[in-house]
Amino acid sequence: MTVDEEKCEYCKIFVKATDPEPVKALLSALLGGTFQQRDMTVDHFDVAVLPNSYATDPPDLGDDFVVWPTMIELGMDEPVDAARMVATTSRVLVAFWDAGLPAVAACDYEDELPWAGGIQRVN
Repeated sequence: MTVDEEKCEYCKIFVKATDPEPVKALLSALLGGTFQQRDMTVDHFDVAVLPNSYATDPPDLGDDFVVWPTMIELGMDEPVDAARMVATTSRVLVAFWDAGLPAVAACDYEDELPWAGGIQRVN
C-alpha cells in the first residue's frame, strides 16, 4: 500500500511522561541530533518536545493518551518522503515502547504504523 505524500507531512506523538528531558534524550540518541530548547532539526526532520496543552493538572497518566503530559511534533521539510516519515515515526514509537514509555501517534498515516500508531497497545 502506498501512502499519500501529503498525509505524511506531520505527526503528533503523545507520551506518558511528566518530564520532557528523558523524551528529548531518547530522541537525540535515536535520531542523532541535539535539541535547542524544545526543538531539533535533523536530516530534514523537525522535532519538537512540548507540554501537551490538553494535559490535566495533576497529570492524568491513565489510558487517555490525549491528556498525557508530553507531546512530540514530528514533521518533515519539503519534499516530504512518505516512506521515510512512516519509517522514522515507527522507529520513534518502538524506541519509546522499548524504553517503557507509552506513546501513541496521532496522524493521517496511523494505519501504516506498528500497533496502529500505538493505540492498539493502550486499548
